[in-house]
Parts: sequence; C-alpha cells; structure tokens
Amino acid sequence: MSETFSADFDATDRERATAPTVIAPPGAATICNSLRAVYKRLLGRGPKDVRLWFLQPDTIIMLLAGTLTASERSLLDVGQPAIVLAARIALYDALEPELRTILEQELHRKTKAFIPGIDLKRDIVSLVVTLS
Repeated sequence: MSETFSADFDATDRERATAPTVIAPPGAATICNSLRAVYKRLLGRGPKDVRLWFLQPDTIIMLLAGTLTASERSLLDVGQPAIVLAARIALYDALEPELRTILEQELHRKTKAFIPGIDLKRDIVSLVVTLS
C-alpha cells in the first residue's frame, strides 16, 4: 500500500502526468504510520500526509506535509524562522534513533545516513536515509 499526499504540492496536471510512476516498497504503509506516530508523540501532532520511495536500492526518500505546530507557525508569522529551524534540528536528533529502528526492523537492513530538511514556507519535511 502506498501513502500519498492529498494536497500541499504545487505540481500542475501536466507535471503529474509526466512524472515517473514509483511503486512504494513493501512495508511503506507500516513505515509511514510509524513515522506519523513518532511525530505525534514528539510534536503533539502527526504530519497530514506522508510519502515514501526507494531511490536506487540503498536510498529512501520520505516527504511529510503539514508538520508545523501552531506555535511554530506563530513564530514564523512574527519573523522568527531561525528559532523554528533550531528547534527542528533538535527534534530531528530526537527522531533519528526511532526512525532508524523503524526502518531497520521493517526493511531488515541497517541504515547509514539520516539527512533531514524542511521547507518552512510550504510546511514540507524531507528525510533522506541511506541503507547499508
């Protein structure tokens, strides 16, 4: 089963029609649901939408939409993105061990790199994980 975003992306119909078809890996739904649960526990709410893909045999790309909390949005509204980014870096440090465990248990592979990123304007998080 594949998890998909229902909104929040600015792709046009033409871009969607020409995008390559990607099949989510086995276990994607379990990974996405587990990731939502970890986010909910750490942030008080889970992401609205989650996508997960394998890129090559050793790289996973995850996109999460709708992760900003009300307090983070308030900070952004008053021009404090640096505070939000600093807090998110600390949260990613807390999230990393749990996410690695989820991926390793579901995929039966060890993880190597964990590379988070966030677009604060669009409220989209990217997580890139490389596998052994």
